[in-house]
Amino acid sequence: MKIPLSTCYSLTQKVFLQYPDTLHLAERKMNFKTPLARLVRHLFQSREKWKARALVNQQELRKLQVKIRDLEASRKQWKERAKQAEQEPTLAKQSEQNPKKLPEVSPEEGGAQQSIAITHGDAPKWHSYSVAVIYLGICQVVRAFTGFRGGARSLEITAEVMGSASPSYSSIRLWTFRLGYYLLHRPIEYREDRIFIIDITVELGKSKCLLILGVSESRFRQADFCLTQHDTEVLALEIFTQSNGEAVAACLERLSARVGVAKQIVSDQGGDIKKGIQLYQANHSEVIYIPDLSHKIACLVKPLLKNDDVYQRFNTQCNQTKSVIQQTELNFLKPPTQRSKARYHHIAPRIEWAQKVLRYQQRGDFHLIDARYCIDDEALQLVALPSPYGHLLEPIKGFIFNTVVEFDQAMSGLLTEDIYQKYQPELHHLASIGRQRFDEKLGWLSGYASDLEKYQQMVDVIEYSELQLKHEGLHDESAQQLLQKLDGIELDEKAKILATQIIAYMDAHHGNATQEQARLVSSDIIESVFGQYKHVGHPGCLQELGKMVLLLPLLVTEITADLVLQAMSSVKTSCVDEWANKIFGPSALALRNSAFSTL
Repeated sequence: MKIPLSTCYSLTQKVFLQYPDTLHLAERKMNFKTPLARLVRHLFQSREKWKARALVNQQELRKLQVKIRDLEASRKQWKERAKQAEQEPTLAKQSEQNPKKLPEVSPEEGGAQQSIAITHGDAPKWHSYSVAVIYLGICQVVRAFTGFRGGARSLEITAEVMGSASPSYSSIRLWTFRLGYYLLHRPIEYREDRIFIIDITVELGKSKCLLILGVSESRFRQADFCLTQHDTEVLALEIFTQSNGEAVAACLERLSARVGVAKQIVSDQGGDIKKGIQLYQANHSEVIYIPDLSHKIACLVKPLLKNDDVYQRFNTQCNQTKSVIQQTELNFLKPPTQRSKARYHHIAPRIEWAQKVLRYQQRGDFHLIDARYCIDDEALQLVALPSPYGHLLEPIKGFIFNTVVEFDQAMSGLLTEDIYQKYQPELHHLASIGRQRFDEKLGWLSGYASDLEKYQQMVDVIEYSELQLKHEGLHDESAQQLLQKLDGIELDEKAKILATQIIAYMDAHHGNATQEQARLVSSDIIESVFGQYKHVGHPGCLQELGKMVLLLPLLVTEITADLVLQAMSSVKTSCVDEWANKIFGPSALALRNSAFSTL
């Protein structure tokens, strides 16, 4: 490194100021023949060289420390294996002498245990951690929903107990992405009896994700019409910047060429998906399309309640009450939060809450709110005591009794026993501070008692329909079975309209299918997958589509150690990065860091 002469003079001056003895030595010249400026320059060059050498030595030392750590861990594992191998002959003799019946294990459980037992001490190619550690890290995220950092902390605690090394959260993140990439790109069996379940999720940013799950018709019937996530598989995951019917139809055509034409499609009635399915059906007329039951019912409920002034006023008062009482002693009675979107998907929670609160009010026991009692002016005016006894309560007016026992003792001392026994329930009710607080904040519910009964009838019709169709499928006798369940129940006008519309939906889509050929009517399974994905994949503020979509295949797959080993041995991190850069480009966080780095 060449140092300018002016810099040398400057450095020399700083040295003289910081170390006065240097100036004194310089004055004496100390027999140095080299000019002082040149001497300082050479000294700084030497210092830089020694710093570079020290840095290289530190890097080499770190490499050696890591290698020693890995060798020690490997030595410990091999030592444990050797000890276990030495003990096997002894254990075999003992088992022969004292045979014990082993617990029965199902083939699935036995296969999983065997695969982990075989591979738990081996590290896949390109990895330093064993398959068991990678498997545990991924399962922490996908099965325990701890998130990447939570999973790393959990494994760190386990490692402290077991005396082993633990991975960082970034390692678990990369493992999860690589497994998701492997599942997304592995070959899928070609068959034409699949049911496609389709939905689109929208996040921040311009991208949209089209997810297509598939389940064979035989698997659907084996599951007794109630699918779990592991019954399905991810057939396609497409990222769109502009989602329209043509793009959805093109995706379905590409998918059909790869895995087979769908036998049935279930989805909500979003405009882009619905149009795409219609275009797809134009080329494949044998494909059956059934709108999702839950979305269909929501579309039927919306016009019945959107213009219902009583229902809208009820919801408004629920919102106001929730904000008023959520930080008071009445918090445990607050109404449930209404969804910001799809409000008519779930009308039952608030209606059922209101009816439970009214039943609580009818019990007349408000000690959970406030156990104290007080006779105030209002209570004195409302109580129907005979005129000679009314003035006897004046001495305790405004006095607060902490318990009902104290209140009863005071009343017994002021009133005769027969009079108090006769008016005790009324006095308890009027003097209860808990009752007063309830009436102040929640007393308005009494005015909706008759209307809530009518809305409950609509809820009953919805629950009967969903319970039947989601557990038995849709067939040619579904409408008749629903009518039999509703027979004998006196329904309100709106409940009758809703029931008629649901029966029309059944008649329009059953296609003369018998009970053995019942059809899937619900896309709840894909909603569940998206819900778990958003729960695990969106801890930050920039909730955009990115590599996190690779979580979706993991959520519908039964993860095993063998599967993890195959994925880690065949997929590199560079493959995931190239795929993500091609599909998404720079992330919002990368763009933000780049934009703010100049500030």
